[in-house]
Amino acid sequence: MPTQITGFLGSPDPSGVLLPLGLAYAEAERPLDALDALGRFLKDAPAVPDAKRKEIGAKFAVMLDQVAALVTLDASRQNAQVKIDGRPVGVTPIDTPLRLMPGKHEIVMMPAPTDPSSGARVLLEVRPGERRSVKLEPGTRSRFLEPQSQ
Repeated sequence: MPTQITGFLGSPDPSGVLLPLGLAYAEAERPLDALDALGRFLKDAPAVPDAKRKEIGAKFAVMLDQVAALVTLDASRQNAQVKIDGRPVGVTPIDTPLRLMPGKHEIVMMPAPTDPSSGARVLLEVRPGERRSVKLEPGTRSRFLEPQSQ
């Protein structure tokens, strides 16, 4: 089996096929394939110069914006722990938009220990490349937000 094909199929990449393949996928607007190839390249590459790592990092950021949704949280309560799908993501205010993979997610603002009604829970579904703002307010009922049609 030729070295290029062997590299492509998952064994070590001595011929350097994964980097150009990942960059080609990125140019072809195939972000999932590009992320896979570039991720495998970075994992297996013995030594990548800093300039090349920066170039690949910039490509990753662009592809993540195409693949993931950006969600901005607006919480009415300060210093509240926020969890997404059960995983802690920070304490309000959270100023940086969060990247979420497409699909359904649960966002929870944990209630204050002295006020069980001060929490909030929102269910939403996001699509690739979508930008969404979510308001977390105490007493907000759980609701499922359908993606807006374009």
